[in-house]
Amino acid sequence: MSNELRTISKKQYISLKNELSYIKAQNIINEDQYNQILILYKQKADYSFTKVILTVAAFLIGIGILSFIAGNWDIIPAMVKFLLVLGLDAAAFFAFVRTSKNYPKTSTSFLYLGILIFGGGIFLVQQIFNITFKSNAEFLIWGLGIIPIAFVYKDKFVLFAAELLILSYVIITDFSLAIFTVISLVMLTLYHKMNEQYKDGSYLLTLSFTASFLLVIMRFLIILEPEPYIIAGVYFLTGLFMFYVKNIKPYNEDFINWLGTFVILVSGIFLTMKETYNYFGVNSFYIAVAFTVLYAVLLLYWLKKGRLQSILLICSLILRFYFDLTFRFASKSLVFIVAGLILGAFGFWFEKERREGGIENES
Repeated sequence: MSNELRTISKKQYISLKNELSYIKAQNIINEDQYNQILILYKQKADYSFTKVILTVAAFLIGIGILSFIAGNWDIIPAMVKFLLVLGLDAAAFFAFVRTSKNYPKTSTSFLYLGILIFGGGIFLVQQIFNITFKSNAEFLIWGLGIIPIAFVYKDKFVLFAAELLILSYVIITDFSLAIFTVISLVMLTLYHKMNEQYKDGSYLLTLSFTASFLLVIMRFLIILEPEPYIIAGVYFLTGLFMFYVKNIKPYNEDFINWLGTFVILVSGIFLTMKETYNYFGVNSFYIAVAFTVLYAVLLLYWLKKGRLQSILLICSLILRFYFDLTFRFASKSLVFIVAGLILGAFGFWFEKERREGGIENES
C-alpha cells in the first residue's frame, strides 16, 4: 500500500467527509474506519492571497528596473549595462535562495523577479552588443532557460511560462510543414513529459497543454490554407475527442472535457452557417441544414444521456438561430432582453434538473 496521500480539492474533501459521516451514521463503518479512510486524503492548499500580492509586486519591481535601465540607456556604458542586468538578475536569484527556507512565499516572488529580469535582459543584451536573433529566438532562449528552474523547484507557473514562451516561438516562426510537424510532435511530447511530474490534475497545466495542442492545430491549418468548412470541421472533431477523452493523466480530465465543449460550441456554430460552405456554391445552404440536423440530434442524445455540457450547447444553438432570425428585424433592445430571458430559462432549468438529479456530469 502506498504511503502517498491523495490530494483533492477543498470542495471534494468536504463532500467526502459528509458522505463518510452519513455512512458512519448508518453504522456501516465505525469511527476508526472513518478516520482511516479520511487520513488517506489531503486538501489542496488554498490559493494564497499573500503569494498573489508578492507575485504582482515582483512583476512591478521587475518592470520598474527594466524601465529604469531602458530610460537611461544612452548614458550608460555598454559593459556597465551588461553587468547591471547580470548583477540584478543574480541578486534576485540570491535573494530567492536565501529566503526560500524561512519565507517561502516571499522567496517565490524573488524567483519570478529573477525570471522577469532574465527575459528582459535577453532583449537588452541584444541591444548592448548589436546582436540580432533570427525568427524571434528570444522567446525560445527565455523559455529554455527557465525550464530547469521549473523542474528543480517544481513551480507550475514557471513551467507554464516556459511552455508559453517556447510555443510562441514555434507558432510565429515560419517553418515548412515537415519541419513544423517534427517540432510540434517533439514539443508536445516534451510538454507532456514535463507536466507528468505534477500528478495533481492541475487546471493550469491542463490548460497550458490543451492550448498548446489547439494552437499547433491552428498553425497547421494556416500553413495548409484549407477551406473554412475544413477548418471548422477539424476543430469540431478535435472538440469531440476532448469531450470524450478519458484517463489522460496527469491532466484534469473533467477540465479537458469542458474545454472540448467550448471548442465544439464555437466550431459547431460556424458549421451551421451556409457561408462556411461557400466552396459548394448553391448547395451550401443544404449542407449547413444537414449538419445542423445531425448536430441537434447529437445534442439531444447527450441530453438524454444526462451530460451536463449538452445544455450549454443546445442553448448556444438556439441563440445562434434566434439572433440570425431576429437581429435584422426586431428592436435590438428587445432582441437582447429576450435572449437574456432564454438564457435565464435555461439556467433555471439546468439548476432544477441538477437538484432533482436529472442531469449529471458524465464526463
